[in-house]
Amino acid sequence: MLRFRRLRTRIIVAFAILVALVQAIAFALVNVVNDRAAQAKIGQELAVGERIFRRLLEDKRAQLIQTASLLAADATLRAAAAGRDPAPIETVLRSHGSRVGADLMLLLDAKGVVVADTAGAPRRGREFPLPALIEAARRDGHSASLALVDGHAYQLVIVPVLAPQPVGWIALGVQIDDALATDLQRLTELHVSFIQFEAGREPRLVASTLAPA
Repeated sequence: MLRFRRLRTRIIVAFAILVALVQAIAFALVNVVNDRAAQAKIGQELAVGERIFRRLLEDKRAQLIQTASLLAADATLRAAAAGRDPAPIETVLRSHGSRVGADLMLLLDAKGVVVADTAGAPRRGREFPLPALIEAARRDGHSASLALVDGHAYQLVIVPVLAPQPVGWIALGVQIDDALATDLQRLTELHVSFIQFEAGREPRLVASTLAPA
């Protein structure tokens, strides 16, 4: 009888260990499957967010190029530019640029020196800091880039003012800031951060939907 009880106890213990082992294996497999499914879903959401982000940048770039091209052909702007008085030029720049939400609106002369700036006098008389974009616009008819101007990040476009050769340049830009990041978050339901990388410098946070910490 005692031997039977010991045998039964051993069987119960062995069965319990087997059940626990099977449950552990099943839990591990389910966890792996769930983890892979979650990662796949996150990857899909990030891919969708990236496509939306690229589409928004492309649409905004197209709007900026169209507006800058209209400005470059504007007779009022040409007349004002001939007099080189910044006040009337900036009035025309604001009128057109505000329609596409431009934050940076400049008229440059043929050498790339700022003639008019809707932000005020600080940039007037200074050389535009991105001559490569001017050369690209000279070559291709327009240029567009994400660029830094005076420490602020912009989606920037440049088009020539032709007569018929370039006699100046229109630069329009939309600032990349927390408001833009928040707009992207609303559309993608993803947190968005813009980080600046420069050789020899620490990465700098430009804009984000995340808390500063």
